[in-house]
Amino acid sequence: FCSIVNRKFREEDEEVFRQNMFKILCGTEPFPELFRAKKYKINDNYIMKQDFRHMMINLPVEVSEEDIEEMFDYADRNKDGKISYKEFQTMINPQLPPEPPKPTLNDFRISLSQHQLNLENQQQQQQQPQQTTQQQQSLTLSVT
Repeated sequence: FCSIVNRKFREEDEEVFRQNMFKILCGTEPFPELFRAKKYKINDNYIMKQDFRHMMINLPVEVSEEDIEEMFDYADRNKDGKISYKEFQTMINPQLPPEPPKPTLNDFRISLSQHQLNLENQQQQQQQPQQTTQQQQSLTLSVT
């Protein structure tokens, strides 16, 4: 059931999904039933620290107090004791780590020259045993 609901939510626009999730976590109904309400102002609502702690404690997997504190402190960027929608977005979509620098043409040249040196070394090592074997055979023939 949960996977079907999750799939249905994600069929819609991802931003709509996040907004609905935030509304539910704030304890507000995303779609009022009995009356037509004013447009929901997502930026006027917050997840308070005690509510966040309550959600984390009631998860099926145990979350330590230290982890709860760390998660909340990470999300609460302005340190006002509550998570706004903008902070919530940062929490569920953290920034990606910076990409490593892409190799340059010079890096490729260096790598290629190292590869060529390795090949030359391997060829020399293969030739040395052959030469030693030939010398031993000629010595054996000359002795007899």
